[in-house]
Amino acid sequence: MLNRIKKSLIMAAIAGTMCLTLPSFAIDSTISYVNINDLAYQDVEIVIDNNKILVPFKQLADIFEIKYTANRADKQIDFITIDGKNGVINQNGIFIGDAAVWSEKPIFIARGIIENVFNEAYIPAEIASEIMGVDIDTDYESLTLVAKVDRDIAVIRN
Repeated sequence: MLNRIKKSLIMAAIAGTMCLTLPSFAIDSTISYVNINDLAYQDVEIVIDNNKILVPFKQLADIFEIKYTANRADKQIDFITIDGKNGVINQNGIFIGDAAVWSEKPIFIARGIIENVFNEAYIPAEIASEIMGVDIDTDYESLTLVAKVDRDIAVIRN
């Protein structure tokens, strides 16, 4: 009986140690907001990766009226930039025309915290700015976004 108790304790200790030493690959998002021209505030989900805020492509594309189509199975989003160029976000990076504008693998999250956020791609704000024709700044201290847009969009229309 004592041997079974010792064996159980040893197995539990080994299992606990394994759990503590296994790397974690989960990426978490958090709810934030984007301030648009100090006129409108929209909730968005952001990701922090290597002390940098990554912004949600599809959520911002909806806000700034950028056309896109998404293929969830292939983790690919095709889009048209504000100046009419074709682009793609996929597992190999972000491309506008034939040029790679980011050669790192974007972060894709299947289901977000906010309702109706699914199969979202998270990308650097400066690339989102280029695609959408909007000046998007991130604030790491407050975990918020500020966007300046100089065209008429629905969220700021009077």
